[in-house]
Amino acid sequence: MEIASNCLEVVYKEFVGIKDRKRSKYHCDLLTRGLGGLELQFRKAEEWASQLQCCSLYLLNCFACKDRSLNLICKKEFLKNLCGMWGGLVNLTSPAGIGFLRTLFLQNRKRKCSKFERNPDTRYKVIDIAALSLVDLVELRSLGERKMVGETITQTLLRDYYKIKYGFLKLKSKKAERALEELWELKVENRKREKL
Repeated sequence: MEIASNCLEVVYKEFVGIKDRKRSKYHCDLLTRGLGGLELQFRKAEEWASQLQCCSLYLLNCFACKDRSLNLICKKEFLKNLCGMWGGLVNLTSPAGIGFLRTLFLQNRKRKCSKFERNPDTRYKVIDIAALSLVDLVELRSLGERKMVGETITQTLLRDYYKIKYGFLKLKSKKAERALEELWELKVENRKREKL
């Protein structure tokens, strides 16, 4: 989790942010195979950092798929960071931050006896922190081979919305509650009006 959260900053601080004279020749040659100048070094460093983040997210995604270490993965600070991670842009098979959130949210929904289903607190932690990012994905039709991704995200986000709407459950984030309220209005109330 620490590598996924910090790798871009570390690569910048330890390589890109260092003046050319102080940068290790070994590191420069390692990145560019001895060819190319400063621009190529920076581009390769950025690709390397993104690939490192991508691999870290992939590994964490594997843990989440197996219901392992959810108590560590669902820590508030990490979930906040996760919303902004884009490690999957270099490697299109990587889940990236949003894909990993989708896994935390949806993967376990498919299993009848998952810890995620039995322990709604985990799901509410994810909703509380990630709802603002996930709401932006509700219009997705497909993601790779997966169809109706946005609809699935919508259903999962709104599954227990009535608890929030009628005061049985309070999220810590008022912004998350407001985002879910707007999603309810958009996806449920508007559909009702269209049918009339």
